[in-house]
Amino acid sequence: MFSQSSAESGKSIFISYRRDDSSANTGRIYDRLIQQFDRESIFKDVDAIPIGVDFRKHLGQQVAGCKVLLAIIGPRWAGNERLQDEGDFVRIEVECGLNPEREDILVIPVLVSNASMPPADQLPSSLKEFAFRNAIQVRPDPDFHQDMDKLIKILTDKLPFHDHPAEADPGEDPGKEKPFTKKMTQPLGGMQQIQLDESKRM
Repeated sequence: MFSQSSAESGKSIFISYRRDDSSANTGRIYDRLIQQFDRESIFKDVDAIPIGVDFRKHLGQQVAGCKVLLAIIGPRWAGNERLQDEGDFVRIEVECGLNPEREDILVIPVLVSNASMPPADQLPSSLKEFAFRNAIQVRPDPDFHQDMDKLIKILTDKLPFHDHPAEADPGEDPGKEKPFTKKMTQPLGGMQQIQLDESKRM
């Protein structure tokens, strides 16, 4: 049995990132997003893939079910040699978001740590279109929340009404960030799962 696609599980936002390039920034962006949107509508980590499943198809299913793909771009994103590998998870995720048959998926490059958009000649042929996507910059403090407000406005305009903002705790300071915690994926359909090869996202 295949795992549920993002559409079946109600996901709307897919966050694609490379751990050794933008892990800390991605965690902070995620923490801010779950204060605004339903946590269950955001897909951040593919923690396990069922045995025997083609991971390319699995990742494609997750991206295809989403309405927005946030590609977090740090200073080493384009220069990482893994991007030239057709089996690289990050490459597969962005390729699926750029699928011309799925123009309803909004692919947003999110620039962190003073990164710039990679030029087309640094990208594999399947990703060259990505170089021309208009990006948004998310800077560190004191500009972080201002930049995130802009990103959240874009997402709010794109996502349907049922992906409502998460209700805040009345006693909680709205400006206080919640600690990032990695959510474990439960086994699907009773099928044994294996951990992903972390090098595919490094």
